[in-house]
Amino acid sequence: MNDIRTVLRLTEGDAAAEAELLGWATRTWERALRQIPVEAGAFRFELGRSWDTVIEDLHRWRQAFHARPEPDRLLGRPLVGHLGVLLVTLVSLRHSYARRFGTPGDGHPPGLACADLCVPTLQEPAVREALCALYAPGRSADLRAARAEWRRLDPTSLTFHRHGTTSFILQGRSVLVQGHRRQLALKCILLPYLRVPAISEATGSYMSRYGRQSTDMRHLAQVWASCGKWIMMKFVEGKTLAEYLGGQPPRPGLRTDLLGELGPKLFDALAELESEGLHHGDLSPSNIIVQEPTPGTRSLVLVDLGVNYLYSHAVSGSEGPDAGYVAPEIRNSGRESLRADVYSLGLLLVAIAGAPNGWPESTTLLPDELYAESPVLARLVEDLTAGEERNRLLIFRPDPGAPLFPQLARHFNEELEAVLAAREGRAEGPRDLLTPLNGAPRRAWRMWRIRRRQDIYRDGRGMYVRWLMFTSWVAASVFYTAGLIILYWWLRDIGWDWGNQPISVLQWATGSSEEEFPFLDALRQPTYPVEDFSGSLAVRLVAVSSLLAGIRHYQNVLAGITPLITGPGQGGLTARARCAEVAIRLWGVAAALACLPPTLVQRDWWPIALAAGVTCGFLCNFWCMSFSRTAIARARAEGLSTVPPGTIPGLRRLVKWTWTHVFYLCIVWVIGLLIVHGQLQDERMYAILVALINVDLYVRSCSGSTAVSVRAGLTRACLAAERLRYLPRTP
Repeated sequence: MNDIRTVLRLTEGDAAAEAELLGWATRTWERALRQIPVEAGAFRFELGRSWDTVIEDLHRWRQAFHARPEPDRLLGRPLVGHLGVLLVTLVSLRHSYARRFGTPGDGHPPGLACADLCVPTLQEPAVREALCALYAPGRSADLRAARAEWRRLDPTSLTFHRHGTTSFILQGRSVLVQGHRRQLALKCILLPYLRVPAISEATGSYMSRYGRQSTDMRHLAQVWASCGKWIMMKFVEGKTLAEYLGGQPPRPGLRTDLLGELGPKLFDALAELESEGLHHGDLSPSNIIVQEPTPGTRSLVLVDLGVNYLYSHAVSGSEGPDAGYVAPEIRNSGRESLRADVYSLGLLLVAIAGAPNGWPESTTLLPDELYAESPVLARLVEDLTAGEERNRLLIFRPDPGAPLFPQLARHFNEELEAVLAAREGRAEGPRDLLTPLNGAPRRAWRMWRIRRRQDIYRDGRGMYVRWLMFTSWVAASVFYTAGLIILYWWLRDIGWDWGNQPISVLQWATGSSEEEFPFLDALRQPTYPVEDFSGSLAVRLVAVSSLLAGIRHYQNVLAGITPLITGPGQGGLTARARCAEVAIRLWGVAAALACLPPTLVQRDWWPIALAAGVTCGFLCNFWCMSFSRTAIARARAEGLSTVPPGTIPGLRRLVKWTWTHVFYLCIVWVIGLLIVHGQLQDERMYAILVALINVDLYVRSCSGSTAVSVRAGLTRACLAAERLRYLPRTP
C-alpha cells in the first residue's frame, strides 16, 4: 500500500511524491491499482481516509495540474493520465460497493457524482492512453485473438457508458477496417478485482464460452474478444428494460399492451440463447436492452451473460437490486441452469405487466393484482417462479425432447389470449356499479371459446372453463328471470298496465281474467293481495336489494374461480374443495331463488326467505374460508414458495366476512321468526335497514378493492391446491 500512499502524499502537495510518481512505469501503476481495497471499511482502515475524501482530493489536484504551464503539462501527461484511471477506478469502486451492499460507503458531496467525474475524465486523451496501456492484453499465445482485436480499437473513440458490479463499461469503435467501423462496448474489470482468480478466469474465458461466429443472432450481443482484464463486444444501442419500464406512463391494471409487445420477444431471445446451448444466469431488467430500430418497432437484446460474482461468492456483499430476478439456486450456490432462466423469465413477465413499487426487491411473491385480474397468467407465472427447481413447470409440463422456450412461448401466447378475453368487457370506475354482472358471463363464454382450441384445455388442465361458463350463465339467467318477475310484480303493485299482447293471448288461452297473470298467480295465496304498493313495499325492497347484492358478489368475486382444480386424491382438502364448489354454485342462484317464494306465493314469508338466503351466503363464505385455509396451510407445510408466509390480505377479509356473516345470520333469523310470529310489527323499517345493508354490500364489499383483494386471495388458494396435486412426491 506504500504505492497508493504516495498518491495521497501527492494530493497533499508533496513535491517528492510527484517526482517519484513521474518515474512510475505502467506495470508499477497496475500493481498499485490492483492493491486498492474494494471495501469501504478496509479502504478507510488502511489509508485513514474515505473514498470520497480521496476522490475529492485527487480531482482537485488534477484540476490544478491542468492550470500549469504547457511544458509542465507535457512532462506530467503520463502521470495525469494514470491518475485519471485511478480516479475512475475509485468512483467505480464506490458504485460497486453501493450496488453490492445497497448503500454507499460514504456520502456523495456535490460535484463528485459519476457524471461529474467519469464522463469528463475519460474524454481526456492522456487518460485514454493510460487506460489502453494498463488494460493491454498479455503476450501469451492464447491471447493472440484478443491482441488482434485490441489493435483494432480506436482509443480516441472511448467514452464512459455505465458502471457494472465489478467493472466500468466504455463505448467506442474500431479503426477503419474494410471501409467501416464497428461500434463496440468494452467492459473493463476494475483492477483491484483482478486479485480474485474467479473473476479474472471468468473474464478471460468469456469469449470461448459465449462468443459465437454467427452474425445473424438478433437477441444476443456478439462477443469479439476477451482477456483477464476486459471483454469486447458489439455495442447495443437502446435503454435497459428497467429504464424502459420506468419511463412508461402510470396506468391502472395489468399492462397487457406491454406483455403483448415485449413478452413474445423475451421468449424469442431466450429461445435463441437455448438454441446456442447457453444459459444467461443473471437475467434481469438491467441486462436486457430494448432497441427501437425503427419508430414503433422494438426488439430485445440480452447482455452480460453469466452468473453475477455476488452469487458465485467471488466478491462479498448483500444481494444487489436485481437479485430478486435471479433464481434461488444461483443466489445460494452460483449454479446456473436452463430452469434458472425460467425463474427469471416469470418475474420479468410480472415486471413488464406492471409490478408495484418495491417489487421484487422487497419480496419475490407475485402481487395480488396479478391473481385478481388474471388467474390464468398468475398460474403460468407461478409455475415458472417456484423457488425449488424441481417444483417449476408442474402444470405446464414441457416435452423434454423438444426445446424448452418455444414450448413456453406457446403457453404464454395462449395464456395472454385468455387474459385479453377475460379483461374485455369488464367495467371500471363508476360504470362498474351500474353493471351488476360486470360482463362476467360474456367473459366466461369468450374464455371457453379460446380455451377449447388450446392444448392445455385438451389435456385436462383447462381450469374447468366450460363448467365456469355454464354456471355463470345459469346464475345470470336465474338473476334476470327473478329480476323481471320482481319488477313486473312491483309495477302491478302500482296498477301499471303494460298492455302486453303475449300476456293477453296467454290469459285468453288459459281462461284467466285480465287482472291475473297466467300460471304464476295461481301460486299466490288468498291473503296476498295484488295492487297493494304500501303493503308489498317491504318484500320488494328486500327482494331487489338482495338480488343485486347476491349476483354482484357471485359474478364479481366467485364466478371465475373453482376449487375443483384441487383434483381428487388430496383427502380432506379435496372434500373441502367439493363442499366449497357446491356452496359457491348454490350461492350463484340462492339470492334469486330466495326472492321468488315471497314474491309469487306469500309476501309475509320474506323475513324467512331473507334468512334462508343469508344462510346460503354464510355457507359459501364458510366453505371458501375452510378450503382456503386448508390449501394455504398444506402448501406452506410442503414448502411451496408461491404461497406468502404471512397473512394473505384477501383471505383475512374473507375470514372477517364469514364471522360478520354469523352475527348477521343470527340477527335475521331471530328478527325473521319474531316478525312471522307477530312479535315484531315494524317490518317496513326492518326491510329498509336490510336494503341499506345490501346496498352497502353491493357498493363496498362486492366492488372495488375489497372484491379484488378477496378474489386474489381465493385464487391464490385454488392455485396452491392445484400445485399440491402435481407436486412430485418422494418415496
